[in-house]
Amino acid sequence: MKSRVEMQQFLISEVQKQFEAQKISVVELAEILFMISKADDSEEFVLILDLFKDKFDVFFAILDSLKIEDQETFEEVITKIIPLMIKDDPLLASQVSSRATQSGVTMESLVNEFPDIKKYLN
Repeated sequence: MKSRVEMQQFLISEVQKQFEAQKISVVELAEILFMISKADDSEEFVLILDLFKDKFDVFFAILDSLKIEDQETFEEVITKIIPLMIKDDPLLASQVSSRATQSGVTMESLVNEFPDIKKYLN
């Protein structure tokens, strides 16, 4: 996941585009800037985006781009660790690979289900 600062910079850039295109008002711009200034870390930032995504379309778009980015990172990690796992434990590699392709699976859920993969994540 990107850092809070990177996400804020991206959001500000997108909000600026919408403001210049007159898709959001000055009041909405102020609301958005106030809300994002209250986030202390990336988790809070994402929570704010999620809570107000119905009010501000730009929040929804940013959440989508973060999900895509997280999925791409997840796939890259899985692609790198499966060959290493095959050497040591082909059955585990097969199980992890199979589970990783299922919908809604995250790295955290994989680690919880298969604690032995922690040694391959460094």
